[in-house]
Amino acid sequence: DFIPQADSEALLDHFNFAGGWTNGPIAFQLDSGATLKTKEQFPFSATAKITGGASGISIERLSVSSATQMVCRAEGSLPVYFDPTRTNGLMQLDTEAPLKLQAVTDPNSILWEKIAAATGLRLQEPNLAANLDGTWAAPKGQIKLQVQRIELTGLEHPLPAIENLDFLAELDRASARVSRLNFEVEKQPVTVTGQIPLGESFWSGLRHKQRLPNWREATAHLEIQNAQLAAFAAMLPQ
Repeated sequence: DFIPQADSEALLDHFNFAGGWTNGPIAFQLDSGATLKTKEQFPFSATAKITGGASGISIERLSVSSATQMVCRAEGSLPVYFDPTRTNGLMQLDTEAPLKLQAVTDPNSILWEKIAAATGLRLQEPNLAANLDGTWAAPKGQIKLQVQRIELTGLEHPLPAIENLDFLAELDRASARVSRLNFEVEKQPVTVTGQIPLGESFWSGLRHKQRLPNWREATAHLEIQNAQLAAFAAMLPQ
C-alpha cells in the first residue's frame, strides 16, 4: 500500500565478474544476463560478455533482444587496457593493435515505445549503424542514423518535433566530420554540415591526458532555405 506497483518485471538472471592485477595490466571477465517483462507481457532480454587484459577489451556480446528480434547489438575489440604500474595514466592505448567496433539497432522494436513512456523521449523508427575499424594510429569510423520523428514530451514549453532525420558522421586520423545532417522542423528543411580537425596532438592527448578536441578550430554550416517563420510563431512568447 505504501509503494506503487511497477508496471514491469525485471530479473537479473546471472552476473559473473572476476578480475585481478599482478604487476601488469588488469585482467577481467564479465558475463551477465537479465530479462524484462512489460505490463503488456512483452519480454526483453539483455546479455553482456566482455573480457579485458593486456591485449585490450573484447566485446563478444552486448545486446538487447525481444522474443522475436534483436533490438540493438554491439561487438568488437578495443586496444585499450588498464595498467596501474604506468606513471602516465591508468588507461593505455595500443596504437598499432587492431581496432574494431560495430553497433546496430532495429528500428521497429516496441522497446522504443517503452523508452518514450519512461523518459518522454519518443524516437520513431530509429535506425543506427556505427562502425569503427583500423588502428588508433589510423582509425576509420562512420556513424549513420535515420529517425522518422523525434519528440520530447512532458515539458512546460513544448519543443518542436524533428522529422526525417538523416545523419552521417565520418572519422579518420585527421578530422571528424558531419558529412550530412538533414531534418525538418515544422516542415522546414534544415541542412547542417561541419568538421573539427584532430591530428596528432589530439590522439597523443587522448592517450596521455584524455583531452578533448580543440573546439576553437571547428567549423559548421547551417542552412534553411526560404524559411517560413510563421511556422514557429506558436513557440514564441506573446
